[in-house]
Amino acid sequence: MQAVPCISVLVIAPHPAFVQMLSRFLDEPRAGMVVVGAVFRPDDALALAAVRQPQVVVLGLDGNAPEALALIAPLRVIVPSVMIIAITQLGLAEYQQAAHNARIDRFLSADTLHRDLLPAIAALAGSPTANGCD
Repeated sequence: MQAVPCISVLVIAPHPAFVQMLSRFLDEPRAGMVVVGAVFRPDDALALAAVRQPQVVVLGLDGNAPEALALIAPLRVIVPSVMIIAITQLGLAEYQQAAHNARIDRFLSADTLHRDLLPAIAALAGSPTANGCD
């Protein structure tokens, strides 16, 4: 049986409880992902990204959208190949437009994370499926 590589994910969100929930959801070997870091302070995110070099960043926008969106340009310098998914409970067109302008790769609603997040990460990381990790 061929080993299935894990997709490395960095979680950045303004609320510690949301960071913890996302980390638990993603850090399941059967999901084909491994959380390489989870932070709620933007200042910690860049240093962690430089060390861990994630394939995908899941970026929560609620409560700090301007500050979170300001992380995108430096993240792309530190990890040039990183794919970034923005998540918000507020599906406002302004958030979507700001995320698009900041070069977000995918924008998801928090209401549909249970259905949309794993496939979005797998698609962005170039994995046909997230079947598990060895």
